[in-house]
Amino acid sequence: MPAKLQTICYIHDCNEKNTAEFIIKEVTAISRLNEAEPTEIIYLRTRIMPAKLQTICYIHDCNEKNTAEFIIKEVTAISRLNEAEPTEIIYLRTRMFIPLDQEVETHI
Repeated sequence: MPAKLQTICYIHDCNEKNTAEFIIKEVTAISRLNEAEPTEIIYLRTRIMPAKLQTICYIHDCNEKNTAEFIIKEVTAISRLNEAEPTEIIYLRTRMFIPLDQEVETHI
């Protein structure tokens, strides 16, 4: 089951590995399990790899929500899986977080 974990971490180590197409960053972070006991810590290791998906879609639905810091756009698009068979389609749901602060750099 997918879950979202949000915690404050201290970066312990960071390494980069080059592949043919990407730079993969391996980050090791330290987080406290108990704020009252500073010796109770956990090491978190994650790999960060950019991904790129390119397809031609038809926009099916678009919703917009405003929060304190972002405009959140939720787009549902339809794409064909097989050009020869028009009934083979996939629905793609994408969320875009657009900062309200215009000085924040974005790549949207």
